[in-house]
Amino acid sequence: MRLLPYLFLCLLSLDAFAQKAGTDARLARERFFVEASTAAVLYQGDRPWRGASGLSGLSDRMGPGSGFTLGYRWTPSSDVAVSWAKGTYPGILTAAPGLEAIDIATSSSNRTTVLMEYRYRMLPFGRFEPVIGAGWGSVYSRINDLDQWGGGPALSLGVFRPVGPVDLGIQLRQQYVIPDQAIDRAVSGAGADALQSIHFGLRYALPERRPDMGDIGLSTPGFLSTDEEGVFTVSSELDPSDYSVRWELGDGRSATGQAIRHSFREPGTYTVTARISTTRESFALESSVSVRQRIVAAGINTIDHTPLSGIPGDTIRFAANLSGTDVECLWAFGDGASATSCDAEHVFRTPGSYRVLLSVSNAEGSDTMTRTLRIASDACAGIDRLAEVHFRRNSQELVLDMREVLRENFASAARCPDRTLVVSGFAFETERDAQELSLARARAVLQYYLNLGMSSRSVRLGRAVVQSEEGWVAEMWEGRKVSTALIRE
Repeated sequence: MRLLPYLFLCLLSLDAFAQKAGTDARLARERFFVEASTAAVLYQGDRPWRGASGLSGLSDRMGPGSGFTLGYRWTPSSDVAVSWAKGTYPGILTAAPGLEAIDIATSSSNRTTVLMEYRYRMLPFGRFEPVIGAGWGSVYSRINDLDQWGGGPALSLGVFRPVGPVDLGIQLRQQYVIPDQAIDRAVSGAGADALQSIHFGLRYALPERRPDMGDIGLSTPGFLSTDEEGVFTVSSELDPSDYSVRWELGDGRSATGQAIRHSFREPGTYTVTARISTTRESFALESSVSVRQRIVAAGINTIDHTPLSGIPGDTIRFAANLSGTDVECLWAFGDGASATSCDAEHVFRTPGSYRVLLSVSNAEGSDTMTRTLRIASDACAGIDRLAEVHFRRNSQELVLDMREVLRENFASAARCPDRTLVVSGFAFETERDAQELSLARARAVLQYYLNLGMSSRSVRLGRAVVQSEEGWVAEMWEGRKVSTALIRE
């Protein structure tokens, strides 16, 4: 019986596995119920039957009992109940060395227990409905002409099965009683005494008075995902024009009609109530809907890496723009190495062209994408021209965006100390003082390189070009530019 708390947790875990999509909604029809039971009750404390052990000792500490319960179905899956029980525990009145003697004439082996309990009705296994409960109870007895009071927490496990108009059930219950001497006027220091019992009985649900609508059907989805639309319906033998239905959907929203569609925005368990009304009477049906987070299939939008190219020993940082929920990533870098984080870093040790593959997946799907990355033998391999900067018409002013381009050019050129920057300016012949303007643009760029720290020996002016605008109609700004070549001299 000391295993009862562990069985309590195991049965609660099994309820999660019993839930599956399409489970019929439970109706909140009969609210009140009564239970009557007979019981075998075991006392566990400081007064065992002297000299008795094993099954004989168990029998000596166990006595008959009876109980009565009045309960209320609070929700479709939970009850609150008040139980009264009376039982005989012979073990309490036995003698034991070192304990206060008990006068049988002024004492009784009967104990009266009152228990307030919360019960959770789990989803059925076939026709069997498991129930777990937790509560607090008080115990009264009389020993040596003194009233004894105590109380403590109680746990229970039960299984009920419908048989005709009633339910047959069996329940195991364990109640701890404090203070330690409350039951048996004996203190061992080993912990609280306990009353353990097994109950066999009947449960009867008191029918609720309801309108004459024939058989009522409530249909709701057992499970939904967030933002997934479900259908909720009430059916009756009456003509639909003779009654109305108002829905309270548990998420603060409501609706009317015999059949509605609804979706929930957040995950959780929602109690859905259908309030059915005729011209004379009304009543409510309830159901629970479990809503889980919607899972979006994994997908890859883009892959980026910085820098765009590198040399052996550079750290290349990879980032992916993904879609989906709970996405798992796997990078294959093309050199035998891999990584599982969605934002990854990698160092390539040898030059070459590498095909980098990203694979993503989740419970709903998977996707792959590749990028080709070039690792040069040195920082300057294959570089002969840096990015161009462009100017407004008739202007030699470097705007902020163009200065950023030149800073990137400077960073690239700094890795190639054996190269020279040759700066050439361009202008359209239709611009004012086109020859001077093209030269002024080149000088502005050259000066900016010098300001950034470039050695005057590593940068020089190239050509000053004036060209016809006729060939640049589609991209007129291309003719108003400065180009930077990276050459060996």
